[in-house]
Amino acid sequence: MKHPDILPSEASLPYLQRALKGKYFDTGKIGVEEIDKYLRFKNGEFIVVTGHANVGKTHTLLYLMLLQSYYQGRKWLVYSSENEVPSLKRKLIEFLVCKPIQGIDELTMHRKLDWLEHHFQFMDGNKIFDAFRLLDSMAEIWEEWEYDGALIDPYNSLATDQKKLGKASMHEYHYEVASAIRVFAHKKNITTIVNTHPVTEAMRKVHFKGHPCCTGKRYLPSMVKPTLPTIDLIVQGSSSGVTRPPVSISFTLRMWIWVKIQSSGCWT
Repeated sequence: MKHPDILPSEASLPYLQRALKGKYFDTGKIGVEEIDKYLRFKNGEFIVVTGHANVGKTHTLLYLMLLQSYYQGRKWLVYSSENEVPSLKRKLIEFLVCKPIQGIDELTMHRKLDWLEHHFQFMDGNKIFDAFRLLDSMAEIWEEWEYDGALIDPYNSLATDQKKLGKASMHEYHYEVASAIRVFAHKKNITTIVNTHPVTEAMRKVHFKGHPCCTGKRYLPSMVKPTLPTIDLIVQGSSSGVTRPPVSISFTLRMWIWVKIQSSGCWT
């Protein structure tokens, strides 16, 4: 069949051949065996991240991205509207040297900065985009600099495209955005990570009594399915953010990192 909306059979062959040889499951390694057992950043994958405020979501993601760049040579594009670019570069340099910036000599700083310029590029966080204009800009940048992965941080800072919204509900709008991000990641073969904030309801949820996270009578907020079977990750902009991506990551107050793979439906 030659209809343009039918995916050609040969388009599936590369994946099937890699899976047949067991190579597909070796892709996307971070470069650290203890992490690779549970988490990979694979080409073309759409990943949603959520967690409590100020638990270090952005810094942890940057560290994982840096590890993959260091061990696998991958290049990353970052749009972070809630963090200053110089501050993010400082943190990456400190990760590379394993020292605070005050303990690094100027020559070392410039050498590491040169390395970062090759592996990381940062969009202007002071420019406000809606999701569709951001994806267009990211595609234009990819034409000039072929990066392997992108971080959108956070999704909640993006403006709403009122023309796209029209008479649709916000749930439908965010579902369309999630679909657009998934298609962008797949077509460009780019690992696309979207960091999000949880809604107020999720912040009010608590672990059950006796959960190892609870100390004494203090019940800590929970946003993960193992302790709250009635909900999945609840992110601002409705549940569409976690129904579309194949991988969801949740950071908790004690810096437990929960990873959900949609194909298995299980949290690890």
